[in-house]
Amino acid sequence: MPERISDSLKARIAMARMEPLLKGGSMLSYSEIIEQFRDELDDGSHGTIAERTVQAAFREAFERGLVTLQKKPIIRSYTRRHDLEEALKHRYHQTLMEAVVADIERDPGRDDDLSNYIHEQLGHALATYIDETAHLIRSGDVIGLGSGRGVRNVVSVLTELQRPPALKVDEVTLVSLTGSLYAGTAEEPKKARSELLFDADTHVALLSQYFSGLVHTRPILQRIAHPKSERQALLAKTWLGPDQYKLHRPNVVVAGVGTLGPGHRFWQEIKNAHPSLYLDPVRKPLKQLVDHVEQLAARNRGLEYCPVADICNRLFLVRPPRALGDEDMRIIDEDIDGLIDEINACLLTVTKTQLSEAGKILLVAGTPRKVQAIHALLNHRIAKIHVLCTDVEAAKLLLRLPKEAVEQR
Repeated sequence: MPERISDSLKARIAMARMEPLLKGGSMLSYSEIIEQFRDELDDGSHGTIAERTVQAAFREAFERGLVTLQKKPIIRSYTRRHDLEEALKHRYHQTLMEAVVADIERDPGRDDDLSNYIHEQLGHALATYIDETAHLIRSGDVIGLGSGRGVRNVVSVLTELQRPPALKVDEVTLVSLTGSLYAGTAEEPKKARSELLFDADTHVALLSQYFSGLVHTRPILQRIAHPKSERQALLAKTWLGPDQYKLHRPNVVVAGVGTLGPGHRFWQEIKNAHPSLYLDPVRKPLKQLVDHVEQLAARNRGLEYCPVADICNRLFLVRPPRALGDEDMRIIDEDIDGLIDEINACLLTVTKTQLSEAGKILLVAGTPRKVQAIHALLNHRIAKIHVLCTDVEAAKLLLRLPKEAVEQR
């Protein structure tokens, strides 16, 4: 392996990975890139070429502007609902300091892709809030970024809003809050690769283009799941290790919320007929978890509820909005809760304690499917939600929920 990959090779690696997207295909995996550039990456020793080395080259190509990614810009199709924003702040006054509620104009052409369309608009709304709010981001800040489409859209719009000069800060540090993952579906296994665009490491690389001044980046550069016996040692090598975290504790976090169901990358990987290696260490308990969620949904049709959600890929339990049958409650409280703990113990992602120690958390999440998970986080005393960005329908549902706090794990 060469001691230093040349800038030219870094740029060609990045362009080679992205080129299939221009033809409607999927981004190449790191293993495919290694095979394609093996002769140039090999120093003659014929040793194993680490995926993280190629991943670092890919990331640096974007950070340093050796290549840039341009996509169709997200066009604003919403208005702010200040009445609902004030109602949410009053309703969740113990945790929520600001709210951004988007009244999204329907696009008939996106009816088959409604959830993605809503999250594009929410990403635009939160990005605009960040860009227009004075002193939200200051020189010296450490900004933590989660994974997923909500955060991806925030980052995309911020880089689109970039104007010469970029946001002026003397110095800022961008940190990834979770390891890498891709997952496809049984019908579209190759679609998996393009989902690396939703990884936190990629968000860190892209957001670095938004700032002028000195930008430090702290990606994870590791797959998300590892055997429990190896996790602690691997974690210590990343900025999430206890010693490094003390030096780079985020005072601003941008994160989304996911629920374990169709469309969630954990769910897709279990349903994938061509599984990747990214979740192998947790495949068995994750399959059990997915089975429980499916069975609960089948027995409680019409209830907009999922017992498993995540923030930055860290799973947490969501209590049902009303009491279910005795056996269902036992499954939630014992089986599902235990599987969540078992899986989290193998993941390279920000911990509950680390989230509680972070500064302002900016949450971007919407649609009725995620309301119970959002509600759980807003009632979660360990992590103060500074800003919630959501859509009108989700906001109205949140305001109808019971006021009592729900203790979450």
